[in-house]
Amino acid sequence: HELLTAEFYSLGFEKIYSISAEHGYLLDELMDDVVTFLPSLDKVRTPQVDEGGPLKLAVIGKPNAGKSTLINRILGEERLLTSDIPGTTRDAIDNLITRDEREYLFIDTAGVRRGRSVSQLIEKYAVVKAFKSIDRADVVIYMIDGEGGLHEQDKRLIRLIHDKGRPHVLLINKWDKIDKDSGTAGAYAKELLHQLDYVDYAPMMFISALTGQR
Repeated sequence: HELLTAEFYSLGFEKIYSISAEHGYLLDELMDDVVTFLPSLDKVRTPQVDEGGPLKLAVIGKPNAGKSTLINRILGEERLLTSDIPGTTRDAIDNLITRDEREYLFIDTAGVRRGRSVSQLIEKYAVVKAFKSIDRADVVIYMIDGEGGLHEQDKRLIRLIHDKGRPHVLLINKWDKIDKDSGTAGAYAKELLHQLDYVDYAPMMFISALTGQR
């Protein structure tokens, strides 16, 4: 099979690597060449918040988790369209507010559904915008529907935020609708962390965007 690599030079590349990922064949040569393209350590720096601009906060979550309701509550006005119908928000919407002489840019995003549920082109576009919002954000606010509980899609999105290295806060919303006692929040948090043990560092709050609780 080694002789067959010659055919691939017709694609115009100067060097072809015939490797075996499974057995590690010629990976050392590949990685030696890859390293030459990496920046030197003195040029690598941890991403910093742009002190000259607003702090960017992306509000992420499944459809109907209460993202727009939360931002309206923070803004103090009904600027964003809200509805009990999932998918009301179709795009990423920027909302700039100033508090204590500091600017905050809240990015309201369309709820991200599972891929097979996304049938309309406009929803596919909205999902891409939501993913880009995570990249734009300095901090991600991830909203979980307290009534509906944690879904597999929530886990996938939270894992994505974690893997991208974005600081984030977990908000369990609609807490006003939960039958609870003094131990309910603690039990809920324990169960969440059991399923999301890789983000046990993230602050967690139980709120109601609708009533303004907490």
